[in-house]
Amino acid sequence: MGHQFQVIQTDFVPIVPQTVSTIFLGIGQRYDVIIDASQPADNYWFNVTLSSVGLCGTTKVNGPAAIFRYQDAGNSLPTTRGTKPADTFCQDQGDWEPYHAHNVPASEFTPSVAVSDNLPVTLSIPPLSNTVTWFVNASSIKIDWGHPVFDFVQNGSTPPRSENVVVVDQPNAWSFWVIQNLSPIPHP
Repeated sequence: MGHQFQVIQTDFVPIVPQTVSTIFLGIGQRYDVIIDASQPADNYWFNVTLSSVGLCGTTKVNGPAAIFRYQDAGNSLPTTRGTKPADTFCQDQGDWEPYHAHNVPASEFTPSVAVSDNLPVTLSIPPLSNTVTWFVNASSIKIDWGHPVFDFVQNGSTPPRSENVVVVDQPNAWSFWVIQNLSPIPHP
């Protein structure tokens, strides 16, 4: 599209803003961006592509997928397809820096390998199906976006099992989560 944008938040975590021209957006990821709309008033394509390795998903769309319109630019299609983003091969950008870093005190971290401390993560691919289901703690996650978990907390009620909430009930203590994906499929 020829526009730069600032990424200011990744997955609800404010970050030190970074100006970029492309980002890889994986399954379930969220970015908040500020687009520098200082180009000549016109209609521009948003180029949306998938990696050539096929692990990020597939699509029948073989070109730009959305239009960024300036006010008063009319409703015509953009005249240029823009530059196709580089293939990230399903790799996340790893150099985001939290705006408010909360460094974990090493004295608080006591590694444990007890089986009871594990939160099992598995996936299921039924035969003859295009559906992959991820399970965390033996339950897939089906979130009602119109009724966020905070609503349950605020009302003093318990979220349904489908929300797959893991309760950490020790106040004022660090809880360490080590997430390791051993499958060749990117996790959601």
